[in-house]
Amino acid sequence: MKTIKKNIAKDKNDMCHEYQIVLITDENYLYPTIVTITSILINKHNDTKYKIYVFCNSLSEKSKKLLSSIDSCVEVIPFENEFSEFVGTHQHVSATALLKFKIADKFPKYDKILYFDTDVIIQHDLSDLFNVDINGKYAAVVKDMAGMLSQHTEKLLGLDNYFNSGMMLLNIKKMREENITDKLIDYKLHKDTRRFMDQDCFNAVFSENVVYLTCKYNYMPINQKKFKDEQIADFYNIPQNLISEFDSYASVIHLTNKEKPWVYKDVYGSALWAKYYHKSVLKNKRIKYASKIPLRQRLQNIVKKLFYYNKNDLYTEIHLFGLCMKFKSRIFGRNLHFEKIPNQYLDGFYDAESWGCWSCGRKSKILLQIPYTDNDLQIDFKLQVFALEKILSQQIDVFVNNKKIASWNFVNKKALPDTKLLIPRKLLKKDGVLNIKFVYSKTYSPKKLNLGADNRNLAVGFECMKITKIY
Repeated sequence: MKTIKKNIAKDKNDMCHEYQIVLITDENYLYPTIVTITSILINKHNDTKYKIYVFCNSLSEKSKKLLSSIDSCVEVIPFENEFSEFVGTHQHVSATALLKFKIADKFPKYDKILYFDTDVIIQHDLSDLFNVDINGKYAAVVKDMAGMLSQHTEKLLGLDNYFNSGMMLLNIKKMREENITDKLIDYKLHKDTRRFMDQDCFNAVFSENVVYLTCKYNYMPINQKKFKDEQIADFYNIPQNLISEFDSYASVIHLTNKEKPWVYKDVYGSALWAKYYHKSVLKNKRIKYASKIPLRQRLQNIVKKLFYYNKNDLYTEIHLFGLCMKFKSRIFGRNLHFEKIPNQYLDGFYDAESWGCWSCGRKSKILLQIPYTDNDLQIDFKLQVFALEKILSQQIDVFVNNKKIASWNFVNKKALPDTKLLIPRKLLKKDGVLNIKFVYSKTYSPKKLNLGADNRNLAVGFECMKITKIY
């Protein structure tokens, strides 16, 4: 019986092994850091222990105390004006991110440590991640799909692969033995092109001597939304039917949005981030959201809902307390270039090229708000078909507000068909919403057609369109 009790106690001690985590913050990222730590602690198993170190760059005493108040496992490690020579050298990332370079030398008693950016939400226990074997490697990381397939960053660095540095299980023993801190700083000072604050440096210095993990441990939904499920499954070698569940399945949600969910309440991840905010030590502080919509447009929207208005081709007239305000309408009679159309009005398109947008997958959609009109509409599209000389033909079925109104057939060596759409007034909704959907018979990637390494599935390129009234 004593032996059994001894073994149980030993097993329990093994299960309660402490795992070390490092985060980095400054005053601008204080609240996101607190939310990240909160998500880590809420979602751990009862028998998992974490020690969380927070590198703080020029943080106030009040902010340090707030971090320390989260839990006894949180320890603040202060720095002052570190890497100040790089302040302002990147549009979206502060020089504080370079504190990652110091992690290995700061913890001589540890062999490995887990690093997270503070725009992540942790959804599950991290024991399985800590237990990844990284012997002989610098780190366990996740490939950056957008960085590779859209930006081809690995080629710029002379590598075969490219990873995101927002999550790294670091072999800091190997890094110390090989003076990696000095090599990272040297690369940043003398070789880095300054495209990113730290990410290119880690990729170049680690030189692919890393373990590549599934995107479960660094899921970047904003970066991956431009790709089809089958592309993501192929790139990360995961079952395709799992991808639709990744918002809940992923252990780490990386909110790579340029428009951050703690700034805007109507972007991806804002509800998820708020969920943990309201469970944190900040719960009694109201989240101060900004708005993506310009003040003028917000005022117009409010007035339009409350007061009488008439519309015509050139102006929206709003009558308020006897005053008439005119706002210019810019939807009719002008070329609308696709590379300038905001992403919220497009679905099933890749990021804009300099000339327009490529369709993404088997269907794509444009959502427009059309001013009131009693006339039928004509929409002229300027298109280009991907690799028509290779695939010989391409058919596009066009739907307006869920009604099929056209089929375009593109055939190799034949003149392009007329790509005008004639839309009767009866198809327009009372609220003016115009939903145009395109369904493609074929999609191909440049890689499949031996035209390059690009894995995107393309069908049609949209350059511009013009909407006119038919009188």
